[in-house]
Amino acid sequence: MRTYTPKAGEITHHWWVVDATDRPLGRLATQIAVILRGKHKPMYTPHLDVGDNVVVVNAEKVTLTGKKAEQKTYFRHSGYMGGEKHIPFRRMIETHPERVIELAVKGMLPKNALGRSIRKKLKVYAGADHPHQGQRPEPLDDMAGEVKDQIQTVGRRKRSVARVILRPGAGEWKINGRDMDDYFPRPTHQIRVREPFKITDLEGQFDVTARVHGGGLTGQSDALRMGLARAILQHDEELRPLLREKGMLTRDARQVERKKPGQPKARKRFQFSKR
Repeated sequence: MRTYTPKAGEITHHWWVVDATDRPLGRLATQIAVILRGKHKPMYTPHLDVGDNVVVVNAEKVTLTGKKAEQKTYFRHSGYMGGEKHIPFRRMIETHPERVIELAVKGMLPKNALGRSIRKKLKVYAGADHPHQGQRPEPLDDMAGEVKDQIQTVGRRKRSVARVILRPGAGEWKINGRDMDDYFPRPTHQIRVREPFKITDLEGQFDVTARVHGGGLTGQSDALRMGLARAILQHDEELRPLLREKGMLTRDARQVERKKPGQPKARKRFQFSKR
């Protein structure tokens, strides 16, 4: 089965605005990097730009914990002999507060053409005003409230990876944008995927959105099963003994053994002939 890849028409880039006032630099940069890369979406694909645009205001009011404000420095080199420069954080936040957040986020993005393209979606401003009202950016805190109501987990089996988002709902399934019966036509795969809900009596109480890639339908169904079990565990820790008894929380590390040189298969040998 071919690996699912989002089409250009399926990718939407929303706009978010975040106020950096009294926010720790590292935690703020981590949250921004996740949104820029699109890791908050089920369709996240490492080699594609599926993330959103982020506008940061009040960058001059960002904070550091502990003694970092006195100890942190920024290093750069002109490339010429003696061209080494060390800029203290205090001077940087006074002269170029935008660069403080931009450099922190830059270190959390890929160091390639994709990373350079993603960085263009970050807009940082020292004050409270920004020129992007036409895009109607939503406060990032609102999205954080939505994320609190959902659970995100990852399940793996053989070469398959499943990213699962669990939300309270009426039991709707969306796997790579398709219904359960459409994506897994075999009843055995459907039973395997629904098993975590069945043994915990939670069927019909959650909506499932998942993106699976790699491997075949059997590996993908087991990866999705593991992701769902982990999500249910985050929902209710008391269900751990039940899920563990069924082996749903244990990563199945078995892989297909590779073919050996001079042999037809992994263990099989050619028929021996003495002469």
